[in-house]
Amino acid sequence: MASFHKFVELDLSHNHIEGPIRACFKDDNLRSFKPNMMNHLPSNIGHKMRLLRDLNLAQNFINGSIPDSLCEMKALENLDLSKNHLSGNLPDCWHNFDSLRVARLSSNQFSGVIPKSIGGAYSLQWLHLNNNSLTGQLPSTLKNCTLLTVLDVGDNILSGELPEWIGKHLLDLAVLRLGNNDFNGKIPSVYCQPSQLQIIDLANNNLTENIPHCFGNFLGMLKDESIDGRAIDAEWLHESLSEVMKGARAEYTTTSNYVVNLDLSSNHLVGEIPSSSQTSVA
Repeated sequence: MASFHKFVELDLSHNHIEGPIRACFKDDNLRSFKPNMMNHLPSNIGHKMRLLRDLNLAQNFINGSIPDSLCEMKALENLDLSKNHLSGNLPDCWHNFDSLRVARLSSNQFSGVIPKSIGGAYSLQWLHLNNNSLTGQLPSTLKNCTLLTVLDVGDNILSGELPEWIGKHLLDLAVLRLGNNDFNGKIPSVYCQPSQLQIIDLANNNLTENIPHCFGNFLGMLKDESIDGRAIDAEWLHESLSEVMKGARAEYTTTSNYVVNLDLSSNHLVGEIPSSSQTSVA
């Protein structure tokens, strides 16, 4: 392949490309890169694509770790590495990504803790870290990401008590998935403060004590107040969510804005379901 100097978009998706893609072009103007069927991330991907805004490598056969050079891609707005075989630690340079709105790193084999630097990506609106092997506690720096609409860290090995800062600072949340982890302690009543919540998944943890009484009054779970009836970002219409409904896991794509779910199952909760409940508890 020759050297190309004036690329603004390179789309190699829906092919059968195998092996590494040769980074033999000088892509100072490249903004979008969407290849298919590559087996590892080039170590110099960040050096070559500093101005890239959209990096979509989802659903390929990529293995290995994320190269350090990714940290140089400071213009990123959308990063999708989901549904691959990536492993190792998450990058610890999130403060470089102050324009990043969407980060999908779900369904890989990442391990270790979620780095504290993730709070530096304060423009984040969608964060999917679910279905990995992440450990430790949720870093409190995430409270700086006050624009978050979706926070999905389900299906990991995260532990500790459910942090109260989620309810105090992430007031735009519509989706909160913490299920299938090792969280313990009580459910904070401040989780009722994000008024637009329409999906709350706390299932399969070690939670105890009573269900907060306010859990029956989530406006986002009412038909007339759900995200379907609000002015929403068009990006939401392309959001994909994996949810367990009646014991079966389903993936919602174009209909995700219609989904409502409150799942507190498989914990050690006691007491009564709040009598004022207007939503169902899975």
